[in-house]
Amino acid sequence: MGAILIVDDSPDELASLRAILGHDGHEVHSITEGELAQEAAERNRPDLILLDIVLQGIDGFEICRRLKHNPQTAGIPVLFLSGLDDPSHKVRAFEAGGVDYITKPFYLAEIRARVRTQLALQEALARLEAQNAELREAGKLQTDVELMLRHDLRVSLAAVIGFSELIAEELHPAHASATHARIIARAGYSMLSMVHGSFDLLKMERGAYVLQPEVFDVAAVARQVVAEHSLSAREKEVRVKLDFGEECADDALVSGEALLTHSLLQNLFRNALEAAPQGSEIRFHFCMTDGQTEVRLRNAGEVPQAVRGRFFERYATAGKAGGRGVGTYSARLMAETQHGSLQLDTSEPGHTTLAVVLPAPTPDEQEAFRTRRDGEPRSAAGRSDGPGQPAPKVLVLEDDPANRAYFRRILRGLSLELRVARDGAEALELLRQETFAAALVDLETAGLQGLAVAGAFRQWQREQAEAEPGTVFLGLVATADAGVRERCVEAGFERVLVKPISRRRLQEELLNALQPGRQVVQLDVAIRDLIPDFLLGQQTILDECEALLAAGEGGLARALTQRLQCRFAMHGFVTAAQLSAQAHAATRAQRLTEAAEKLRELRVHLLELEIRYA
Repeated sequence: MGAILIVDDSPDELASLRAILGHDGHEVHSITEGELAQEAAERNRPDLILLDIVLQGIDGFEICRRLKHNPQTAGIPVLFLSGLDDPSHKVRAFEAGGVDYITKPFYLAEIRARVRTQLALQEALARLEAQNAELREAGKLQTDVELMLRHDLRVSLAAVIGFSELIAEELHPAHASATHARIIARAGYSMLSMVHGSFDLLKMERGAYVLQPEVFDVAAVARQVVAEHSLSAREKEVRVKLDFGEECADDALVSGEALLTHSLLQNLFRNALEAAPQGSEIRFHFCMTDGQTEVRLRNAGEVPQAVRGRFFERYATAGKAGGRGVGTYSARLMAETQHGSLQLDTSEPGHTTLAVVLPAPTPDEQEAFRTRRDGEPRSAAGRSDGPGQPAPKVLVLEDDPANRAYFRRILRGLSLELRVARDGAEALELLRQETFAAALVDLETAGLQGLAVAGAFRQWQREQAEAEPGTVFLGLVATADAGVRERCVEAGFERVLVKPISRRRLQEELLNALQPGRQVVQLDVAIRDLIPDFLLGQQTILDECEALLAAGEGGLARALTQRLQCRFAMHGFVTAAQLSAQAHAATRAQRLTEAAEKLRELRVHLLELEIRYA
């Protein structure tokens, strides 16, 4: 957690930012006058400054320049918040010394992610400086540890530098740069991980390393590693797949250290990627049995016979330009330090498999971890909405194991009974045998595809005189142009959702499908107390905007509709933000009647809205 100073003259935004960041455990200070920013920064010494550009009097650019010219505040990172989205403003922000720039409308989840990223990078730099000080004092550490430290840092810093210019909205999937932002965040954690792991290698060799075990999902760690090397994999046209044994379809939990395991898997995956032929495949397989979690990493290409017997020894390498033979050696040490093992399997001709075995948590520890992560304990039988009321059944058709695990995880907290089909034929059979309130269908499944499943089931329903009307079909597509939506409607889908879709949005869509006629929105619990006053404020703006449209004042109404869009989007009111955006677009095109109609839809939506907090 860190100390954060917010400089913003908007009371609504200040209150929401203070609530969401304070809920995360940060120490938050705020001011509304830009002239006081320098004094507040010197007095509070924050770890991060969130700075609006448009302020009364002095603007954010000048404030940032003054902060950077003062030795006492020059090292504090500044994250700009602004409704100005012209590229020239972004250039001015970075020239003034800002480290990031977020364009309004932004989302509270995005702010959280950006703050975490910046604080993690600051922590990594501080940790790096401390480690460097120890290295300078020690002076006699072995040469290969220093070489590995420099090598590993270059790998992660290349990702940070390569993607830093592309950073954008992180968690909200509607933004095209979400993938790039996730890679930047993961690379920052990777840097911290490698500095920590490299420096402690000698302690592992001597048996003096003090393990601090925690429960974590090793599959999530593997996905981070894969993301950090996505550019290299793309250049070699190497496909990377993750699959799961039936006993761990949701996740693969380990009792160990996540940072240590990150370094372990990064060493192994980097070697696999270098050895894999152009256009081949690398596969992670996860399974949990008998108190152990196993990760098997398989790639095309064979380990030379000459090195197989000493594959995990220090300096063991053959035929690899620039190879030092410490990657697999350090990986074995990291596995054994966590009371696990690392084995080489060359039994399959033309392929190499490395098996990492680590301790699994106890059943109670697994349940506690999932409850903390997902917000609700597991319940295979589903939960009831009330006495004598069975939980509604929902069917998910998804042929990708990772996506199935994702849907299980994010839907587990809802009061429903979830069934999963791996292909279209299985889904169609389940739909005919059981009564489902809703079906979440990926249109691009192998074999019988989603459109065919929905069409065949709707036809079967028509043929059954006594069939219940029931199941609401929600389609998942990669792109949803007018043609795709038309085909979905013809096949019997009620809603079409575009992937990737956020956890909260998917839950809202499903809740609305299960409760026809009701509009449900899920908001962050940290801003619960702010929402009543927030909604009253937006009603006032809505009243003013409708009055302006009635008077033909489209220019003045345009600014208010944009304000509604920004504020609703920031707080998580997705549908309200969309309706406001449509009204804004209509005012810009001088279609004032259409704008007024959209605002009427917005007013009805707000009246019917059911707000839930998670």
